Amino acid sequence: MFKTLGCLVAATSGTAVLLGWMAPVQPAPAFAISPAELVRLANTAVLEDVPVESHQWIDIKVTTDSAGVFDEGMLAARVSSDAWHFHVDHDGYPSRSRDWSTQRGADEAPGTVRILVSQSHDDHTVSAAQWISIRALVTAINATFSEQGGPLPVRLHEEWAAIHGVTPVTYFEIPPVGPSAD
Repeated sequence: MFKTLGCLVAATSGTAVLLGWMAPVQPAPAFAISPAELVRLANTAVLEDVPVESHQWIDIKVTTDSAGVFDEGMLAARVSSDAWHFHVDHDGYPSRSRDWSTQRGADEAPGTVRILVSQSHDDHTVSAAQWISIRALVTAINATFSEQGGPLPVRLHEEWAAIHGVTPVTYFEIPPVGPSAD
């Protein structure tokens, strides 16, 4: 009986060691960026070293880099790399394009500020970090328009609006986000 138990212990221990060697435990990912840092990065992307010409902008459009994902003409084709002003990557990091730095609008929609969101999910949702960055970008953009009668309307896909508790209409205001957000 002791011989059987010893063999059983040795076999399970050997199997555990072999499996651990074949598929080692993945190290914990590096720290996730804080909401306050995302807000700071968004404010920097919008305002740092850019003379914003607020009179030329009439709305904000949030799109995805996935081709032909949404209906109702929200995104008929893949967004070209030069057709956006701000980009939110998979991890939620916001950045700006040369078009925002030069205050250049897209040819097909010259008065629209475009925020491009990277998508890797098949369900086309945005992550919590991406949503914080989108809100922070919209808040920072609209802060420059406070003297001209209020914030710019935001065009966002209804599915995203519903997921994040925003009124699902074509144009609406995204609630502002501060350093202590979500």
